This record gives sequence, C-alpha cells and structure tokens, in this order.
Amino acid sequence: MTLSEAQRNVLLAVGFSPGTNAFSIAKELDRHQSGINRICSALTEQGLISTTKGVNIKRAKVNELRLTLMGFAVAVNALYHEHQDGDQAQSLPDYKDKIALFLRNNQDLHEGIGIFSEYFFFATEGDDTLLKIHRALYPLQNSMGGWVRFFDAMVRRGEDLNKIPWDTSIHETLYSSLFFELWDHLAYFEYHGEKNLFYDEVAPRFKNSSGWNLISGELTRREIECNRVRTLRSLIQ
Repeated sequence: MTLSEAQRNVLLAVGFSPGTNAFSIAKELDRHQSGINRICSALTEQGLISTTKGVNIKRAKVNELRLTLMGFAVAVNALYHEHQDGDQAQSLPDYKDKIALFLRNNQDLHEGIGIFSEYFFFATEGDDTLLKIHRALYPLQNSMGGWVRFFDAMVRRGEDLNKIPWDTSIHETLYSSLFFELWDHLAYFEYHGEKNLFYDEVAPRFKNSSGWNLISGELTRREIECNRVRTLRSLIQ
C-alpha cells in the first residue's frame, strides 16, 4: 500500500466519523493540526476523501471530510490486512465491532455496502475469531481489490489522480462484482446458513437495487460464456 501510516490513520479516522474535520482528527490522533491539514489535502488530491463546507458546534466554518468510494476501497483493504499475521483462532471482538461500525457509517456511499453490512453481521454473529472475520470481509475486500491495485500503480507512476473518475467507475462495477463475489464465496465454503441469507435477503435486495440491470447484464454474459464453453467441449471430445 502506497499510503504512509499517518495517511492511513487519517483515512480511517474519516471513515469512522464521516463529516469530521481536521481539528477533530488532530485531537483524536494527538497530532498537530497543521500536519493533519497537509495529510487531508494530499488525500483529497488523490481522490480518497471529499471536502464540503460546514459549520461546527460553535458555528465556525469547517471543512467536513468524508470518504470517496476509492477511499472506502483503500480503507477496507487496510482494515482487512490489519491483523493479517495474527493467530487465526484468536478471538477479536473489538476488531469485528470496528469493521461493523466502519461499514455502517459508510452505507450512504453505495447500496451494496448496506447490503454487505447485513451479511457481515450475520456471518460473524457468535464467532469473532480472526479467521471468521477475514472470511466474512473477504468478498467486499476482493470485489474492490482491483481498484486498490490500480490506485497504487497510478500513485507509483506519479499520475494526476484528480483526472480519474474513480467513484463513477467503482459505483457501476461494485454492484455486480460484490454480488458475484458473495455468491462465489458462499458456494466455495458451503456455509448453509449464509447461503440461505443470500437467497432470502441478499439476492432480493440486490434485485431491488438501482444496479440490478448491471448484475443482470453480467448474468447474461456468463450464460453466453457457459454456452460457448459447452460448444467448445463438444467439438474437442
């Protein structure tokens, strides 16, 4: 990941408290506000956070900070790898609660995040081992992983990230990528309770979402590809 530790901490602070400002983050992280201001400017230039004008409780003007979808993807990747080398059987209730809070606080970014948030809560209920947490978070992390790798590559190349329409592209692709990542994940691990949740709750919610046409289009593409594979098999057998 190309972000520094300080940038990562600020990015997560914004994700956990959408609408926060540099002053509050500096206080939370025990850092000078001037340094936090510079980090926020850098994250904004990279397209990871957005800034809007607001007022604080004293009616003073402040810049309210929120994650973009690209920032959300990078933050999810950071959270997923936070305990990557830990004991997989270790119980980490604080880690599970942390991820659940992060998902809940950013549901307004995309319909799929709200749907996934319900799945994550169900999948980890009564089981807060690191293995279960990572397995439950994996479909979301993997569905956005390509964008994170693309972002890292662009940063290393020194590209002007403001010219890239991250959020528009991610918003369109996340519907189908998350839908099929969840399906593939549950089919592989054969979690019967979670499969039932997918049939009864997750799939209907995706079907009623504004991105169902994108998912349906991908279903059609996969059906066509399956028929092509069957034809190829019949030719070579």
